[in-house]
Amino acid sequence: RQVIAKDGSGRLLMAGVERLRFADAQLALDTALDGHAGITALTLGAVFGPASVRALPGHVGIGLQHLDTGTTPLALMQVALDARLGANASPQAVVDLLYFNVLGTQPTAAEAAPYVALLADGSFTPASLGLMAATSALNIEHIQLMGPGGLQDTGLVFSPA
Repeated sequence: RQVIAKDGSGRLLMAGVERLRFADAQLALDTALDGHAGITALTLGAVFGPASVRALPGHVGIGLQHLDTGTTPLALMQVALDARLGANASPQAVVDLLYFNVLGTQPTAAEAAPYVALLADGSFTPASLGLMAATSALNIEHIQLMGPGGLQDTGLVFSPA
C-alpha cells in the first residue's frame, strides 16, 4: 500500500514505494542490499563493471524485470554471466571477469587459481561465485550503493525491459 502525504515543508513524503515513473525517467528506490534494485546494481557491478550501474539503464530494467517476476538473485546472476560471457563460460573466464570488475585489476595466475579450482571441483557454480563477488564489500563500495550520494540515497535510474 502506498502512503503519500505532505508535511507542510514543501516535501512529498512517500512510504512503501519501490518505483517512480516520470515523463523523462524511471527510478527504482528499493536499493537496499535485499531490494530488487540493490540486487540488480550489485549484479551489474560484478558482471558488467561498476560504471554499468549508472550507464546502462536498459540493463537495470532487465534485471528489475527478472527479479520482479520471480527470478532469484542466483538465477539473475547466471543470466547476467551468460549474457556477458556466453553460456558455459570457462572457470578462468568467469574468475577473470568477476575479479577485474570487483577488484579493478586482472588476477595473476596465483590469485585466480583458488577460485578456478572452486568452480572446477563444483564447490561453487559460476552464479554462486558471482553472487559472492557481487555482495562483497568491495563491490558495494565500487558501485557506490551506500554512503552520501550513493544509490540508497538517489535511487537507480532504469529503462523498462
